[in-house]
Amino acid sequence: MIPVPRTASEAHLKALPPFLADEKNAGRIRWHWRFDTGEKYQEYMKNYYRLASEVDAACGRIVAELRAQGLLENTLVLFTGDNGYFHGEHGLADKWYPYEESIRVPLIVRDPRMAAERRGGTNDDFVLNADLAPTILAAARAAAPPRMQGTDFAPLYLADRKPAWRDEFYYEHAEAHQFFEALGRLYLEAAAKETENADRQFIYDTLMQQNNIPARDAPRVRAAFAKANRERAAAGEWVQQDNGQWTRK
Repeated sequence: MIPVPRTASEAHLKALPPFLADEKNAGRIRWHWRFDTGEKYQEYMKNYYRLASEVDAACGRIVAELRAQGLLENTLVLFTGDNGYFHGEHGLADKWYPYEESIRVPLIVRDPRMAAERRGGTNDDFVLNADLAPTILAAARAAAPPRMQGTDFAPLYLADRKPAWRDEFYYEHAEAHQFFEALGRLYLEAAAKETENADRQFIYDTLMQQNNIPARDAPRVRAAFAKANRERAAAGEWVQQDNGQWTRK
């Protein structure tokens, strides 16, 4: 029996901003597809974990082959994913929205350059998917193109002294006129959506009232939220092209 998340409840759904709790929201539609009965939940999650187990086994075979060929100690191994996933948390399914379950992904690094005493440790610094390519290029002693976003994150575990590193990030997803933004630590969620009937300040206040954000962090989150609005305004508005794709003006 796969346990159901503590936050997969009617109460947590009702605590969401109205546009997220709306039954027409894609996250709710897909929740009904997959999780609206106990039987559906068990079937879906067991299949999901079967898939994850097979990926784990395949990665093990790759590492074993690298070891057999004598290449493992000259190979940087990065294990990660492209997105998180709601397993019914907050009454939602799938991804997109700026909550930890949805946008946080695993990152496991096996780097032969890492000191033995640091192996097996953890790090809570923000690493983004945009950092992967610069890290791989740096390990291969190749320069990243100037236009490439992201930063080589290997110094976080290789350097004697921790390098200057980000303490915030900007997240945005656009689909069907829905714009979601998040800035700050993952539990410091300041989400926004542009619609005719929901403004950002309402959503910000709602998230604060849900106790998603500890009171001690409120000033920092308020400043991050203001910064996100400024950066979003500077980036320009989204417009839909004739082919259906969304781009900045």
